[in-house]
Amino acid sequence: MLVNIEKILYATDLSIGSSEAFKYAAFLAKSTGADIHILHVLEKLSSEAKLTLETYVMDTDSRKECLEGRLGHAQDKLRCRQDEFWDAVEEQDRSTREQIKSINIVESHPTEAILNLSKGLGFQMNFDPKNKKMSMSYPKGTNVPLY
Repeated sequence: MLVNIEKILYATDLSIGSSEAFKYAAFLAKSTGADIHILHVLEKLSSEAKLTLETYVMDTDSRKECLEGRLGHAQDKLRCRQDEFWDAVEEQDRSTREQIKSINIVESHPTEAILNLSKGLGFQMNFDPKNKKMSMSYPKGTNVPLY
């Protein structure tokens, strides 16, 4: 029995290589009519990074602006990558962009953010800490790895 795909979670690090992965997500969405949910995770700053920021950026408002700028930068970069991607696809495929139902940018640990969003979207996610791999369970025990 074939699996009916209704939702696709595309987690991106905003690298050039992740644009290649999005091609597959868009193709799968177009082929199945599935909704696309996009996630980008800003990793939490380490204690050392925060200490360095406090040491070299003395002004509290400037530090706050710098930290808030991380989110704005990620939003701009994701918007730019999406625009570049959709501008490059053929005209008849551009309507697939309407299948993007959410774009989430969060500050968290990547595994935690993926698992939380997946649970919220109704995915059955599994994480194998030994192999550091995630998989999604479908009925009848089929697993599709996510990286």
